[in-house]
Amino acid sequence: MAFDLRQERRSRNLSLAEVARRSGLAASNLSRAERPDTDPRLSTVERALAGMGLRLTVEPIPTLSLEDMRARADVARRRLAEAGIVDRDLEQRLAWKESRGVDTAVERRLLGRV
Repeated sequence: MAFDLRQERRSRNLSLAEVARRSGLAASNLSRAERPDTDPRLSTVERALAGMGLRLTVEPIPTLSLEDMRARADVARRRLAEAGIVDRDLEQRLAWKESRGVDTAVERRLLGRV
């Protein structure tokens, strides 16, 4: 999900001129940074957010524990069993995925079943 500076500014009922004044950015630079076809500098985004009373924070991407991965695998096995697919039957599993529109080309290539 992409962050939308313009949408954020509008949701706070702030004008472009007001955020430009508060952030110290030129209104033309702020307007350009809000365009979806641009890739503004991080410093510009930080200043624009500060002008809206917001702060940019960076958080690590959560990782799955081995326990979480095992729980997900259990859910997947249960779903396959409910569909009548034996856990180790690769061809049947791939055909089931394909019937639901999943592209299995990479899996097939890795398994040598192109």
